[in-house]
Amino acid sequence: MIYTFIQDPTVLFLLILVALLGIYAEIANPGTFIPGTIGVLALILFIIGAVALGVNWWGVLFLLLAGGLLIAEANFTSYGLLSLGAAISFVFGILILFNSGGVTHIQPLLVLFGGLILGGLGLSLALYAMRIRKLPVRSGVESMIGEQVVALGPLRPEGRVKHDGVIWTAVLDTPEVTVNEGSVLEIVAVEGLRLHVRPVLLQQQMMQFEGEAGEQVREEQPRRTELD
Repeated sequence: MIYTFIQDPTVLFLLILVALLGIYAEIANPGTFIPGTIGVLALILFIIGAVALGVNWWGVLFLLLAGGLLIAEANFTSYGLLSLGAAISFVFGILILFNSGGVTHIQPLLVLFGGLILGGLGLSLALYAMRIRKLPVRSGVESMIGEQVVALGPLRPEGRVKHDGVIWTAVLDTPEVTVNEGSVLEIVAVEGLRLHVRPVLLQQQMMQFEGEAGEQVREEQPRRTELD
């Protein structure tokens, strides 16, 4: 029953679409395994059904080209051109795939819809990858700056803090301020094995004070203008 079911052209179309999307999602986000596993299983079922149905294998070449373009899209910046090429190759491949003597033709609108899904997914992931590549790269201790730690004891101004389960020596960025155990601090600099930290609450108060001071200056400016 399953063997007969996968010989239906519409089912084969859906199988190859799921296969390409699953494998592409796995390559673009390695380590998830689930989309890759689903994609490989769908590809195996597609091959079994295509061999039994006797499709036009020139169409398979176009589908392989579509898959190759999607893989290239996941590794190179093409501004969506590779995704567009993959969608076009997919549409041509499906239309040619079922253009054999005894094979029922598939609905062109369904094929076009599948191509739009494939191209849209590839384009969206390509745009996401472009945004990620534009972000500043921070590694090692630089990535710790801006993160929060918890004081394991009083800092006056030096003490110990914990960051991701590791105990560090820390010194307050403002020596005239002291903090108690359990206070939340923000890392502002890393100097060797010593962290320079600042109380989060103090920073929020400073930002609030600066905002109130700026608002007060803006309110006084019209008064000075009137007096002048």
